[in-house]
Amino acid sequence: MITDLEHRVFEQVGVVKAIYRYPVKSMGGERLGSAALRSSGIDGDRQYAFRRQNDASRFPWFTGRDLPPLVTYSARLLDTDNPRQAAARVSGPDGEWTIDDVELRYRLSDASGEPLQLLRVERGAFDNLPVSVLSTATLGMIEARHGRRLDERRFRANIVIESTVGGDAGRETNWVGGILTLGDRPHAASLRAHMPIDRCMMITIDPDSGARDPTILRCVVDDFANEIGVCCSTEVAGPVAVGHVVKLMRS
Repeated sequence: MITDLEHRVFEQVGVVKAIYRYPVKSMGGERLGSAALRSSGIDGDRQYAFRRQNDASRFPWFTGRDLPPLVTYSARLLDTDNPRQAAARVSGPDGEWTIDDVELRYRLSDASGEPLQLLRVERGAFDNLPVSVLSTATLGMIEARHGRRLDERRFRANIVIESTVGGDAGRETNWVGGILTLGDRPHAASLRAHMPIDRCMMITIDPDSGARDPTILRCVVDDFANEIGVCCSTEVAGPVAVGHVVKLMRS
């Protein structure tokens, strides 16, 4: 933990526009007004996941890569006061279930063509680091290159920052190596930005319909070196809320 943040030089780069928590890996999640940022990320994020039961690889998770309509299922935690211990409720195109309902697992298994197992992962089932950040400057640049508006949920960021920095300088990939404070110092939560996020076909899936548009990934690969968003770890735990000023201390 950094103990002298108040003595560092920070520049304002934006404000928190949106906070997303995804209780079930690869399903739609919850848009929050505020959340607790812990060492394991946004409290309650990705704490449930389905795994392919017969897959012994390093990535056994059942995701939208396997079944694109999975993202049209949405999950919410039932106990907002205790997210890490909360059960989840899942709403799908044709029903609603508690996360441990065997009917839900059977439906997803039938759709995927293979048996699935539900796991609860208290520290979160993350592909990489526990917090992902996206800037509206980046989203706007993708929209300009691609030629149409894009739902920010395609990129499944935990924190979306409304950039107050113009041009390429407002891209979150330019913050790698730095520390982002969220709120008023010296008691603000903070994140360390480690690396850009390499994107996959997940960003081609419409979060409402499940339909795929491969041209989005093609644009990201060709024009943005396939790097959209940054992976972060928690530097200082604490509350984060929409409207919090975001400041950057560069490395």
